[in-house]
Amino acid sequence: MAFQLAFMNDLNHPFSKNDEAAGRKWLHSFLRRHQELSLRKPQSTTMARIRGFNQENVIKFFDIYEPLMSIVKNSPDCTTVTRQT
Repeated sequence: MAFQLAFMNDLNHPFSKNDEAAGRKWLHSFLRRHQELSLRKPQSTTMARIRGFNQENVIKFFDIYEPLMSIVKNSPDCTTVTRQT
């Protein structure tokens, strides 16, 4: 992703154009600079979560989500938004 961003924005970068990827050294340096980030192993999904991800629940989610997003309108401070009923 770092390679793609640098390439699309026409930035100078040390990444391999053949591999189209940043190297491990770059990744380790990046993670050292941004200690709030970490690599994690994926966890398996529980059956309850799988069953809950159905069309009815997704529709309910977006019925709530879309009106809220129209209120926020890409506001940088989403914590101040209150639900209007």
